[in-house]
Amino acid sequence: MRRAELSVSRSAVRSSIGMICTGHRLSADVGAQILADGGNAIDAAAAAVFTSWVVEPEMCGIGGTVQGVMHLASGGETSVLFPVRGVPTAATDDMFELESGLDPWGRWRKVKDDANMHGPRSIATPGALAGMSAVLEGYGSFPLARLLEPAIAYARDGFPVDGYTALTIGSHLDEIVRYPPTAEIFAPGGVPPSPGSAHQAGSMIVQSDLARTLQRIARDGAGVFHGGELAERVEQYLASIGGILTARDLRDLPVRIDSQERPFTYRGFELVWADGYFAPLMLNILENFDPKSLGPDSPAYRHLMIETMRYAFTSVLEHLADPGMMPSPIDGLWSKAYAAEIADRIDVRRASGKVQPVDPWAHETRITGQQRPKGWREFSRGVDNPGTTQVVAADTDGNVASFNITHGGAFGSGVTVPGTGIVLNNAMISFDPEPGKANSIRPNRRVMAFSPNVIVLRNGKPWLAFGASGGRTTISCQVHVICGMLDFGMSAQEAIEAPRVHCETGDAWVDVRVGKDVLRELRSLGHEIQVVDETFHSPFFGRPVAIEVLAGERGYRSGTSNLHRTAAVAL
Repeated sequence: MRRAELSVSRSAVRSSIGMICTGHRLSADVGAQILADGGNAIDAAAAAVFTSWVVEPEMCGIGGTVQGVMHLASGGETSVLFPVRGVPTAATDDMFELESGLDPWGRWRKVKDDANMHGPRSIATPGALAGMSAVLEGYGSFPLARLLEPAIAYARDGFPVDGYTALTIGSHLDEIVRYPPTAEIFAPGGVPPSPGSAHQAGSMIVQSDLARTLQRIARDGAGVFHGGELAERVEQYLASIGGILTARDLRDLPVRIDSQERPFTYRGFELVWADGYFAPLMLNILENFDPKSLGPDSPAYRHLMIETMRYAFTSVLEHLADPGMMPSPIDGLWSKAYAAEIADRIDVRRASGKVQPVDPWAHETRITGQQRPKGWREFSRGVDNPGTTQVVAADTDGNVASFNITHGGAFGSGVTVPGTGIVLNNAMISFDPEPGKANSIRPNRRVMAFSPNVIVLRNGKPWLAFGASGGRTTISCQVHVICGMLDFGMSAQEAIEAPRVHCETGDAWVDVRVGKDVLRELRSLGHEIQVVDETFHSPFFGRPVAIEVLAGERGYRSGTSNLHRTAAVAL
């Protein structure tokens, strides 16, 4: 039997002047207008980020977090905005009541009532506004107030709901209606909005309180939220419903913009991540093989990808922790020698099945002199949250930027501060709720996770800027796209549209589009696979956007997800 398969493609656009790619067409239009008005790539990206807070309310907002990478052509510097978020000072490692089993995402111990995923105690200190404000102070050319104008207009006047937002609200309706201030905005009367059709107008989402909040920020600056009157309102409301975030937490939240902590290369190209750990190890492993000789559609290439991911996930999840809290072999995990050791264990003729983590301590010299520290504790198996959107921009001067902004999960904690329109994140799910673990909750601790933001440099100049959303599938997504372009000579759009696989420590997800012959061969090699048919609302393999710098000519070319809500605008 044969069935008809969905085949969707998206065109790429080119420009010699500037370009922006985002998760929503309205934010892309806003960023493009800033470029047209003379703003640089950082200005355009920031305006798109602010607009995304309004038109992608399920994914991001002032109450969420941000991270990113920027390349400034004038000085040839590539800087990282490290993830901006914090653990409230009143948080403790035993603040959640635990139950048996794992949470719905399969990472940590189950918390009673999923209190680390929803509600007032799931809220970490939000840093989206502080982070973007610091970026603009250091690298922007337009004032904050100018870049907030489009977001204010969409919040005040409303924007038409599309199918993605409507379906996301409907899918999370039970959580949204728990908190009346949130339900009043996104599901008045307990009913989700409707997208438009040929026969009826769709719903509009109007966020009047958020418009006034953004106007205050435009007038008074980020300090009004980070320690000012808005911060006091956040603290008072959360205290009334059992939260622990304070105005002082918001005031004292650090923002770090710096160079990448460790240099990284793949086949002679330099890659700069915003705090990435998984993808660098995968690419280091793959550098020991010759994917080009296998072909991008071959069972052998899919097999190599699955094995590489399985070993990388198993090893990183076993050994990665915040080095500020306990010794962690981060240099070892990133070393070429460690990757070569893993590569030697990969059998190109059969699946390994369940693998044991490979010890990186023999390759770590920075902290311990090649010795595992005493008192080594079992590591928690978990990574960062899904529920994110992305912005990538480039301008006529060669400046390039990539940012990711997130609530954590869809609509974050579900909590909206009355009178402000600010939906707060649920980033406490990034920490292990069980006391005594390497990634247990502790104030000021750093989330050791992954980054969907990367800028690839050739001879010190940008060659690719990439961003993606979709939780930890963004890891395999960026590896596939980088390999598609560097190993197989694909364009960004071709690499994004190619079928992908994703594997962590269990079964492998394989895109149905690889074809029955590849699926049959993978099974014959011993792989346990789940065949996945991706849809516009189910990013099993990530939702990427990219801008590639065209070799040998002046200009850019876009790459955007062909199955999901993304947008690219070229000047």
